[in-house]
Amino acid sequence: VTLERGQSGGGVVLRVSNPIPRSGAVEFEAGRGLIGMRERVEAVGGSLETSLAAGRFALVITIPAGEIPAGEE
Repeated sequence: VTLERGQSGGGVVLRVSNPIPRSGAVEFEAGRGLIGMRERVEAVGGSLETSLAAGRFALVITIPAGEIPAGEE
């Protein structure tokens, strides 16, 4: 797994990627995984993108940085 952290436009950007198994057969169990992550990221005004490229699965999360408005702590 590769984890990269950066900043962009006043926000924090996290990029996580890992190799896809060579067999090409990827099994996913039903659950709240990506949907749950997306809901949580969007709840704080961020975004979550996924992609498959060059034999890797990547997840890019952008979260705004700054002060939390009063009452939303």
